[in-house]
Amino acid sequence: MPKLDIKTHGKINAATLYEQYTNNWLKREDSKGKTLINSEKKLLFTRELAREMFAKNELSIHFNDLPKVVKKYFNITESDSIDYFSHDIQTCSFLHTEGNGNFKFIHKSFMEYFVAFQILFELFEVRSATIKKKVQEINRLLGECLITLEIGLFIKDILESGKFIGSDFILIDIDVFNKLNQISQKNIISIICKLDFKNATSKSIFDYINRINDYEGVDLSNIFLEEIILEDKCFDSACFFKANLINVKFKKCSFLNTNFKKAELKSIYAENIMFEYSDFSKSKIEYCSFRGSNFAYCNFNNSQIKITDFDSAELTEISYNKDTELVDCKNIYTTIGTPYLFG
Repeated sequence: MPKLDIKTHGKINAATLYEQYTNNWLKREDSKGKTLINSEKKLLFTRELAREMFAKNELSIHFNDLPKVVKKYFNITESDSIDYFSHDIQTCSFLHTEGNGNFKFIHKSFMEYFVAFQILFELFEVRSATIKKKVQEINRLLGECLITLEIGLFIKDILESGKFIGSDFILIDIDVFNKLNQISQKNIISIICKLDFKNATSKSIFDYINRINDYEGVDLSNIFLEEIILEDKCFDSACFFKANLINVKFKKCSFLNTNFKKAELKSIYAENIMFEYSDFSKSKIEYCSFRGSNFAYCNFNNSQIKITDFDSAELTEISYNKDTELVDCKNIYTTIGTPYLFG
């Protein structure tokens, strides 16, 4: 494992480790000589290649397609030069061959890190562009595929590392946001969730999140919501990993198969809501009202639940273990399918 320069990188997290590792690797490749592409250009190309793979939902690229990508990125026209450049990328970057002509990143996490960095880099680059240009570039960057939890975690780490100064380039104008396609809008909200809104004073994520009703499959990890009402929204298969929700009222919302792992829910009003098959493992829940809600087949392993109302809630086949804590909860005896722990 390479040594980190703490003064340079500040907070140590997964993103700083990957950055140092990739930088050291590229420096070693440059020191070997016989490379046509220097480390800086190679890194830029690798990030763009990762983003294109992500946008197309592909984890590999065939060697016949690699020269096309190289030609497009470096704007090369001579076939000989293309062959030289593509060979340099194949042998000296983070791609390796699978033996069937396909190249892929040495590990999926490298692609996810490069995608996260490229997204923030390109958003930063267009921060001063016209509304028309911003809409065009953001739709190109974020308009094809939803950001995953893994990419979202890298985005949060990169922002925390101080690589990009300020957050205005992420908190785009509402006029720009309204002109984006829906996938881009969802991804912008996903990125905004990674900001520390406990200390934010300028804009609220509510300005954005209330403009969309369908959040199926969207990464909302690390979102901070406080004292708001969300109504008629679908959060099925969405990700609230490490979310912090305080005094939030959900009306006519759905959370089927939703990830609440390690989330903190305090004073939540979510009555007659569908939570079936959701994961609440390692979560902290207190002072909530889940009257009449459906938690069938949910996972509560290692969760802490305190002073919460489950009147007439559905608890059939929920998962729990010896580390699941239930303290001073209300109306447990009125639930449906009450397991032994809750009884």
